[in-house]
Amino acid sequence: MKKGRLRLWINPTATGEIPEGEYTLGADIAHGTGASNSVLSIVNNRTGEKVGEYASAHTRPDELGKIAVALCYWFHGAFLIWEANGPGRIFGDIVIKSGYRNIYYR
Repeated sequence: MKKGRLRLWINPTATGEIPEGEYTLGADIAHGTGASNSVLSIVNNRTGEKVGEYASAHTRPDELGKIAVALCYWFHGAFLIWEANGPGRIFGDIVIKSGYRNIYYR
């Protein structure tokens, strides 16, 4: 079985709904050149368990920002936090332009 970029440790419903709850998505952003993975980790706030992960060495920061926002909406408006240095600046610009506002502010 081929592994995809998104792995879940919870079971969405038959219609693709994520179980109710509060979630946080954290982003570790690489440049997308293949040298190292960019990773989005999704955690259940109540249990502290990691419930999902997106990992790719070939996803550019701008594309990763769009994927992160989509995952946040899928996970009931998950709180989003990312490292702002380096490629995180590009990622953050995309998140802000998307209008998604359940994010960490320094």
